[in-house]
Amino acid sequence: IGREFKLVRDGASSDLKLVKVVPLKSAKGYADEKRALERCFTLVFRSEQPSALAEGIYEFSSSGRLGFSAFMSPILGDKRSYQVVFNQG
Repeated sequence: IGREFKLVRDGASSDLKLVKVVPLKSAKGYADEKRALERCFTLVFRSEQPSALAEGIYEFSSSGRLGFSAFMSPILGDKRSYQVVFNQG
């Protein structure tokens, strides 16, 4: 939390800050509940300035960390908040 990420999509880049990690609330219904609780979570990012990032797949990078690609969606309708959901249960 607090780490800055650079996002790239179609040659355009944006900067977002990781503001929250939301764990899975319940693993009921997953074949391996322990694994689901460890590997299913949501990352919430926030932009300092309003930005109209579209829902889609982005390349994420952060200083000193391995980059990754993920599907990101806007949330809250404030043009500043976004989420990436990981469901590897």
